[in-house]
Amino acid sequence: MRRRVAALWFLFCGFAGVCNMCAQKSVTAQKMERLGFVNVGEADSTLRVSLMYARPDNFLGRVLYKDLREAYLHPKAAKALLLAQKELRTLCPELSLIVFDAARPMHIQQQMWNAVAGTEKKIYVCNPRNGGGLHNYGMAVDVSLFNIHSGDTLDMGTKVDFLGKYAHID
Repeated sequence: MRRRVAALWFLFCGFAGVCNMCAQKSVTAQKMERLGFVNVGEADSTLRVSLMYARPDNFLGRVLYKDLREAYLHPKAAKALLLAQKELRTLCPELSLIVFDAARPMHIQQQMWNAVAGTEKKIYVCNPRNGGGLHNYGMAVDVSLFNIHSGDTLDMGTKVDFLGKYAHID
């Protein structure tokens, strides 16, 4: 009887250990936290996070974020985003922000640059050799709006990472 109890205890603890390992944050997420970035999805559970470079439906057509599913921002940018989310939820309770990109590792920036260097699309991607861009420092976030009841993202006219004339401010 004791052996059965011990075996069951071992199996339970072994499975619990495996589950705890699965719940651990990725290497990239841990690095972002060590750098002092804020996981905005943890800071406000009403924010939706769907990182476009963790999916293949982006301008490169492939997954870039192999182990990152969380949206991290510099504390100042996170504070501004969380304030915007709070204000949006107050004014339009049926809407919420959805985060498509936030802090971006420099090696991902390099992959993006490599894809557009020497093309007309290079104006849309910062060269990491020049220090990258605001995404690389957690100071830029790509967001849209979604309806919390239907789960649908509101149409903003183009895809979030559209590289073309409709992306221009002028």
